[in-house]
Amino acid sequence: MRTRLRDLPRIRATATRMLLLMPAAGIVVTPLTIAYAWATGFSTVPTVVALEIALVVGAIIGATMLARRWAVRDPAPAPLVTAG
Repeated sequence: MRTRLRDLPRIRATATRMLLLMPAAGIVVTPLTIAYAWATGFSTVPTVVALEIALVVGAIIGATMLARRWAVRDPAPAPLVTAG
């Protein structure tokens, strides 16, 4: 990602934050997806499978968007340094 999108501002910071958020998204979405599969009797009906896929893709997109927003937000102002 950093090589193909290197011209995008703060892409390195975005990638670093994605490194933190993607596993967290996986930890959250996995039990939700399994619970939904269990509730539907582990059905292989296309609509059930599509919703399971949508849950996982939604978690990935959400983590990516959160990482990007976190990376490009205004940084905290630098502390004032006085010559002393």
